[in-house]
This record gives sequence, C-alpha cells and structure tokens, in this order.
Amino acid sequence: MTSDPKDGPHRSSVERTLVEAIHTQSLDSAVSSLLTRDDLSSTDRHLVEAAAGASHSLTSAQDELATDVKSALDGIGIQSTRVEKRPPLSVQVEFRVSPEDVGRAGAALEPLGFRFEHTEGFRYDETTVAGQRVRRLNPQPVMLLRRGEITSRVLLSWTDYAEPPLWKRLLTPGSFEVELVPLPTALWRLYHLLRPLRPLLKRIPGLRPSTDLGYFLGTTTSTLPHLFDLVGLTPEDRFVDVGCGDGRVVLQAVESVGCHGLGIELNPQLVDIARSAAEERDLTERTRFIAADATEVDLSEATVVFLFLPVNALAFVLPKLIRSLPAGTKILAHEQAPLPPGLPPTPPIPVFADRDVTIAYLWTAAG
Repeated sequence: MTSDPKDGPHRSSVERTLVEAIHTQSLDSAVSSLLTRDDLSSTDRHLVEAAAGASHSLTSAQDELATDVKSALDGIGIQSTRVEKRPPLSVQVEFRVSPEDVGRAGAALEPLGFRFEHTEGFRYDETTVAGQRVRRLNPQPVMLLRRGEITSRVLLSWTDYAEPPLWKRLLTPGSFEVELVPLPTALWRLYHLLRPLRPLLKRIPGLRPSTDLGYFLGTTTSTLPHLFDLVGLTPEDRFVDVGCGDGRVVLQAVESVGCHGLGIELNPQLVDIARSAAEERDLTERTRFIAADATEVDLSEATVVFLFLPVNALAFVLPKLIRSLPAGTKILAHEQAPLPPGLPPTPPIPVFADRDVTIAYLWTAAG
C-alpha cells in the first residue's frame, strides 16, 4: 500500500512518522506505538496496518532464511552464531563464523542460490594465502546475495564491525589490490603500499576489476504494482529504467500495462540476463536493453523514468535527468535511506508490500 501523492504538503503526521521510522530502521516500534492510538483516521489506520503487515512478513522471511542458513552451515560442520541486531527492513541475516570458514560457508550456501558479491572495500577472496591475510584486515562482513522476486542477503562476519577512521580506511588494502596484483604470501604486506594509489589506479583502462561496479539489488516484485500506480503508468508510456540490472522492472511494467520499455545498465552481463528474460517472456518487440551510461543515452522519447540507485549515484544522475528530459517526463525513484542534500524537494511516499518496505519520490522534468 502507498499513501496518496496528491496530499503534498498536507501529509499526515502518521505518514511522516512512518517515513522517519523507515529512515532509522525502527519501523516495528513506530507501528506498535501508532496502533495504540484511537485518533487515527481510517486512511491512516489502513496505512499503519499495511506497514505492520509488511514488517511482519519481513520478520518471517528473515527467520525462515536464518533457519535455512544455519541448517546449511551445521550440515558441513561450521560453527556459527546468528548475530542478533535490530532487524533490517530487508530479507537479510548475519552469522558469525571463523574467517577460515568463510569459503566453505559460501560453498554450503550455493545450493540455496547464494553467491558472493562485492562490497565496498572488500570482497570475499581466498584464492591465495596473501588474499586471506588481507581479508583478516577487513572486519566488514562478507555478503552473499540470492536474486529472485526478492533479493535475499546473508552476511558472514567474524568480529564486531565499526566504521574505521578515514586514515585507516586509506591504508587498509582490500579486494581491489588483491585482484590487481596476486602477490606471493611472503610479500602480502606490499598491498598496504598499493592501497593509497587505488583512486589513481582505477582511472587506468583495463586495471579496474570487474567486481568494482558493485552489486545489483533488484526492486522486490511485490512492490512494483504500487510504484506503477503512483506514477500512473499507461500503455502509451515510454518507460525507462536507469540501472535496470536484470530487467525485472522493465519487463513487469511492459507486462502490466503494455507500454514500451527501455533498460539501461552498465554491467553487460546483467544486460544479457535481461535480454534473455525478455525472449523467454515474449516481450522483445516492446522492450530494449542496452549496456551504457544513462547520462549519455538519448532519452528524448521517455515519458516515465525509473531509478533505484545508491543515494550517491542518485545525487549525480537525478539533477542531469531533470534538466535534460522532455518537459513533463515523470521521474520515479525509491530508496529506504534519506535522500542526499541538494536534490529538488519532493514529498516522500512510504510504500508497503509483501516482504518489502521503501520510500518513493516523484519529480517532473522541467525540460
């Protein structure tokens, strides 16, 4: 469920409370408090109940995932402990394991559909002993992803993680250096000398590791109908997904209303997946997927542009789109985190669906 975007500045205090709760990952406590009030309008109560349902479905999915992960790890004799933190507003669980068991844990979770993914600063790597020693310097949990109708995440950690100071981050090597130069074990400390050069090395063509693009988190399919309703998607629209990943949003938009869809994605492997999915669903005549930088693509025919990007990427892409798109083009973005400063103001719209919670934002291009 979503609130009505036409409410504009007259949004209820309940809705503002829910938005703040999503930003602070405290939805459970906010919902519990709101449900005790007897002064809620029918619209507000319906919204709070939708939030409660989404939160409950997320908790159930997290517990089910934790049971499956624990069973897989126990099955090959890996000692693990679930890390009990405030439940995230996503299907994600974290387990504490020995750093020596990370590789075996990943193999145990493969039958469940999980694969290791790049995270900022470090990706799982034990191809060399030197790589293992670098990994020990990075307490940040290793992430495994499972993609489908909903993206599920498993974090494997071996110590409590806290963001280190800037000077330490600038001197601590990670997967970039390990992939760039496979050093012998005796020389592994030389990775410390490479780390300060990372920003310069990334600018050299051919040196940027393939994993440095980061990882793709798809929009949960149960959320898409709510987002399409918000933007008023019609068969006449030209729908564009910037950072389309595996193409799920474009394909569901085309299937739902019969519009034309274009997906733009930097990762060519994901573009191939999207094209294959379009062929399987017989949607090739109304869809197109390209590997490109969206800021360099002609979007003059777009009527609706969809964005689900990291907030730092959104801060870079959105202002350009608002200036360059034809006047009247609708821009729809969603993200749980607060938007970065400097973006054009627009009311946040909380969205609640099965196993998903997000906040939608709408803009109209000035042309």
